[in-house]
Amino acid sequence: LKEKKEEDIIKNETLEKEKSDDKDLKENITEDKNKVESEEKQDESIKKRGRPKKVKEEVKIENLESEISKYWLSLYNVERAKLWLKPYAYDERLQNSANTWAKISWERWYYSHKRAKGDVYYDFWKIQNWFKQNGVDCKIENRTWAVENIWFWVLQCKSWDCLEETKKTVKKTFDMYMREKWKKNSSHYDAIVSKNLNYLWFGIYKKPIWKNSYWLYNVTHFCTNFN
Repeated sequence: LKEKKEEDIIKNETLEKEKSDDKDLKENITEDKNKVESEEKQDESIKKRGRPKKVKEEVKIENLESEISKYWLSLYNVERAKLWLKPYAYDERLQNSANTWAKISWERWYYSHKRAKGDVYYDFWKIQNWFKQNGVDCKIENRTWAVENIWFWVLQCKSWDCLEETKKTVKKTFDMYMREKWKKNSSHYDAIVSKNLNYLWFGIYKKPIWKNSYWLYNVTHFCTNFN
């Protein structure tokens, strides 16, 4: 009964947030308008530019993913240490879900929380069910469950690996999340400093778009504790 009540509270809070999600997402994109494209602009850009035909679409470099994931975890834990919060830990149960959604974004040519085209921007219950279908079953703790953060940047570098350039690019995502600290919708920042979340995994996929340029899709999945 208690768990059911917590689910109802989460659902109500989610519905209230949905109205402001699109507006706040547009505000974030406006701040970096020369570097980030929204889902709609990405689709429009693809139609104008055309999909690359001669660039090999490799999925990812395992070593690159490992190094970037460690770097991403360190960014989070440095901020958490400042607030005397327990550091995040990686858990392989989140690896599959984060990498899967990053790959889906890569295949779609745009990033979104929407599991289906007609969904609201962040359909909480559909996303929770998707987590479970992908092996992630998190406990409801203090009205928190599994959480998903996503973003997208254009990466420019002269080699496929380009570790340092990739670090700089994902750092832009992290800095954008940190700038939410004083905003009404601070869901990305809240995940950085959450007292209820304990585990995360960071997934990335690179899609070549033209010479020395890639779309970099990144996904962070979080969990409270596992059932």
